[in-house]
Amino acid sequence: MPGASRVPPYRSRALLDPRGVLADFGVTVAEGMRISVHDSTSEVRYLVVPMRPAGTEGLDEAALAALVTRDAMIGTGLAVAVAEVGGTA
Repeated sequence: MPGASRVPPYRSRALLDPRGVLADFGVTVAEGMRISVHDSTSEVRYLVVPMRPAGTEGLDEAALAALVTRDAMIGTGLAVAVAEVGGTA
């Protein structure tokens, strides 16, 4: 995605069809979830904060960090579910 994000047709599609772009990365976002797309420039950058997975309320910072992937941080994936790393809340 980083290289593709510089190509004008891709950028346009990301703004017009964010669910479709995420689906290209294997990410399905629930219909009720709002998706915001903000175009960055050389002067403005946006921070993506991954959605907290269900069942993580009792986890400490290290356990939560283990759930966050690179894809979750750049907005092309979701954080890993607790069950996928063998943890419990």
